[in-house]
Amino acid sequence: MSNKLPSSIHAESDLNRMSRRSFTKTLLAAGFTVASAVGLTADDVAATRRDEVPIAAAYAEEEGLFGSYRSRRISTVPSRWYDRLTAARREYQRFLNGNEINGFHHQDQSVEGVWISAGKIDGQRPYLELEVADTEEATPLGYVESNDVPIKVSQTESELEEPPQKIPDDISNSRDSQSVGGMSQTLNAGDIVTTEDGYGGTLGAPVRPNDGGKYHFQTCEHFGDGVEESDKLQTISDEDIGEVVDTSCSDDFAVAEPNDDFTAGKGIEGRSSYTITGFYTRDGLAELEEDEKEVEKSGAMSGITSGVVESHNGTYWGEACTFGSTRRTNQVRWGSEDDAENGDSGAPVYKESRWGDCLVVSHVHRIREEHRLGGDFIYGTAAW
Repeated sequence: MSNKLPSSIHAESDLNRMSRRSFTKTLLAAGFTVASAVGLTADDVAATRRDEVPIAAAYAEEEGLFGSYRSRRISTVPSRWYDRLTAARREYQRFLNGNEINGFHHQDQSVEGVWISAGKIDGQRPYLELEVADTEEATPLGYVESNDVPIKVSQTESELEEPPQKIPDDISNSRDSQSVGGMSQTLNAGDIVTTEDGYGGTLGAPVRPNDGGKYHFQTCEHFGDGVEESDKLQTISDEDIGEVVDTSCSDDFAVAEPNDDFTAGKGIEGRSSYTITGFYTRDGLAELEEDEKEVEKSGAMSGITSGVVESHNGTYWGEACTFGSTRRTNQVRWGSEDDAENGDSGAPVYKESRWGDCLVVSHVHRIREEHRLGGDFIYGTAAW
């Protein structure tokens, strides 16, 4: 792993003469994320002061003369802050790769989570929060440092996973835009979705257009005993909307190919003026966290709620996936337990950006209840 930091990019010579591949490799070696390294240009770097660096904060779809294309959303941040954030990210990755922090190892049963905090540009340095379960053994808590990165070691309470619950029978009239009886063939993010055995939750943002340009449905994998490939997703009225073609337990998603009768829409249930156009990158989410920005979610059960981003990236252990994995990566932490209910799993978390786009942040995976030590937030897999 390179020891360079992003601010070192200003010391590089001949950036304008580098090939695209060499320029991208130079940015990656300096600690820029992949999304920023592939999205930035030498002109972007030249346009910033030496105490600043550019980042690719988001990507959005736009229409051009020859069809749609992916457009980048560039932001400028203080290089000192981004250097420190990069150092925290590297320490996070070292921990996931096996390094110990304050005597803790990621394979320890007491370790429940590790989160990256973006800190504040003019205050708290970016740091890691290491969550350890309440055990009979003495646990060293508080603030320490690892490779000059601040580490907050906090305690949580172990809790058994709640059994999955089925969608209530009386929910059918609560979501007016839900397709029933073929009246509406487009299902948007935030609409109800169920499995053939009656479990379910909420449709997330559509993903992966096929060769014909038709997008796939996306929701959570953890419904019931776990969604598997070839399973059917359904409306609340038991109409098949598509067949599951891909799943991930660690990222908790299930992707379904729509059948001929249904389309995965880019609208958001409850937000008629919003159309999903893209997503925030890891750097863009860090910027939202640092600035304490609010994001929204649209859930099948609790509707529209909002909350502040608490951590733009983290890993959580302690939940057994359908196939035995207990590690969920690329998690975004936001809001409070009041911002979601059972049945909101899969719901899109999004924000209307300063560029005028409706950008996806993550989806809803689970609630951490307030009664638990270290609880009272929602988390789910990031869109990037």
